[in-house]
Amino acid sequence: MPVILEIKPKNKYSVIVNLDDDRFFKISNKVLRRLHYKEGDDVEDLSELETNIIHPAIRYRMKDLLLRCDYAVEELYRKIERAGYHRSFAKPVMNEFLAAGFVDDRRYGEALIENRSKRYGPMRIRQTLYQKGLDPVLIDELMAERPVDDDALIDKFLQKEDPLKLRTDMKLKQRVMRRLAGKGFRLEQILDGIQRRIGSGMD
Repeated sequence: MPVILEIKPKNKYSVIVNLDDDRFFKISNKVLRRLHYKEGDDVEDLSELETNIIHPAIRYRMKDLLLRCDYAVEELYRKIERAGYHRSFAKPVMNEFLAAGFVDDRRYGEALIENRSKRYGPMRIRQTLYQKGLDPVLIDELMAERPVDDDALIDKFLQKEDPLKLRTDMKLKQRVMRRLAGKGFRLEQILDGIQRRIGSGMD
């Protein structure tokens, strides 16, 4: 049976209850007064509290977030934890949302790749997917399916660069390389693209 280690204010309307098993949850001051919780108390009615208070609050928060935009599973867990609920309390609700198709990492990853591929290279996109918490195996699958010609995208970025200056001005060439590297293109892709641009000025 979990024991309350600490009760600390979240804001003027609610508190965070920290348990001795490292879990935590948020409840309103009104609920806290009704339950008469104090630090050191055993939480005998945790299952009932989850069903009647914690899960509905998490469900409401997740719906509110997903109405604004799509999220990856891990990203949504992080949002819920920042809202005041340990992910173990959020897991049953997350399973509901996964079963209903409200949350789908593959769909999320495909949409992110489609959007970012217009502006960024594969390394930058892959890094973003990792940061969002997608499974590495899924990331590899999604990136392999990515229908983008990186060479054409680099050529588009380089269109405004003067081929002669790009060939003779080393500082300009380095700036261009840094800019493209920052967009997530690999070094060999960048060098090949610069050579294509230089070559276009010699035709």
